[in-house]
Amino acid sequence: MRYTKKIFFITLSVCLLITQADAAWRTKRPRYKRTRRAAASHTLKRSYNAAREALLASERRRILEERMERTFARAEEAQKRVPYSSVSRWESISPQYHSRWALRKLNPKHIYPDKPFLAHPIYGGQLTEAYILSQTNRAQVKHLEKMKTFLPRFVAAIPRFQKEAWALAQPKDPLRYAVEQIPGTVKNIFVGEVHNQPDIVRFISNMLPLLRKKYADKPIFLFTEFVWDIERKGKHLPDTAPGLHETDYIPIWQSAAKENIPIIGLEPKYVEHNFDFSIINAKGEEEWLSIWTTLEGMRLRNEHWWKIIEQYRAENPDAIFIIYTGSAHSFYEVEFSLSARLPKAETFMLELVVKKRPEEGKSGTRDNLEEISPQLSFPQQVLHWKSKDLAELSGFDMRIRVTSSRSLMWQQFKKRINSRSQKAKISDNFSAQTGAAK
Repeated sequence: MRYTKKIFFITLSVCLLITQADAAWRTKRPRYKRTRRAAASHTLKRSYNAAREALLASERRRILEERMERTFARAEEAQKRVPYSSVSRWESISPQYHSRWALRKLNPKHIYPDKPFLAHPIYGGQLTEAYILSQTNRAQVKHLEKMKTFLPRFVAAIPRFQKEAWALAQPKDPLRYAVEQIPGTVKNIFVGEVHNQPDIVRFISNMLPLLRKKYADKPIFLFTEFVWDIERKGKHLPDTAPGLHETDYIPIWQSAAKENIPIIGLEPKYVEHNFDFSIINAKGEEEWLSIWTTLEGMRLRNEHWWKIIEQYRAENPDAIFIIYTGSAHSFYEVEFSLSARLPKAETFMLELVVKKRPEEGKSGTRDNLEEISPQLSFPQQVLHWKSKDLAELSGFDMRIRVTSSRSLMWQQFKKRINSRSQKAKISDNFSAQTGAAK
């Protein structure tokens, strides 16, 4: 509090000096002589209000930072009481280091238009940061409380997961199987993915023509987080969000344009300022996080996306919506899930995973089931739960492990060969790399 008072009096002193200089300047001009006292009074009032706002903003920041630390302690305590901690996808937040240059770009008027107390020219970014992180820790406590009832149900269902997984005859063509198995009552097809995977991009770009054929008599819209919300594209290729490789998603946009499927951007433009900070994770290691992947960051983004989807649904009640995002936004059981807001009979969640690369360490797939329990590490390429309660527990109706196409990789690689003299050498390197990847 002593520090905030010091800021107030320094600010007020500076404002008074400005007031005196302004009044002295005005007295040199005849037309201002009569209004000298009124002008000085007005300037003094403005200066006092500015100093008062600075004091209040500084005090709000202190309160929010204390709340952040207090909620962090509550979240840490709640974490200790919940077994199977790996089922929790989120971290409780107590930042160790902040990217201050990015912090100043957090504009509360865009992020929290309904919370004017966060807006301040000096402290606005810091107030917004402390508010987002304290809200994240509050949400983490609620999430962990929910895990207390979720985990016993999940563990009890493991034998059923295993039974259905092993009972499913693996299809020869997973792509066609996925499209054919979408029930006729479904209007909302969620496609969750691991970001920046060419094999997944290829899979989705090949899936769009099949969906267009299946729903030939209905309009189809493709909603995606990889396009800014200001974009409303039909046959034109949209710009993709920074932080992702823009060219990675071009095949999907091209396929959508070819099938006359409009592309609707979901991501708000303020996410462009990807504010990072470091925390000490449960293992005692420093870990860098983005503010937009915290629980509150995900809630803000999902709420924004949901408003857009709701608007289009009101205008197109019978249309087929393909919602293409990262899996963490669309799993049935995650916090602030998009798919969980919709009628169960009208929703289908398809998760796409890829085989881990050798440099990523552990073998297996990037799959939430494996993260939760080793008993759910299935070798099957396709998992399809017939029971809706299993789908809700696992987060998806169908999971497909997308495999790499060696022929496609070879075709792309050959384009990089500029001379015949290099062909033999590069071919040997390519074979060695693909052999090691296996």
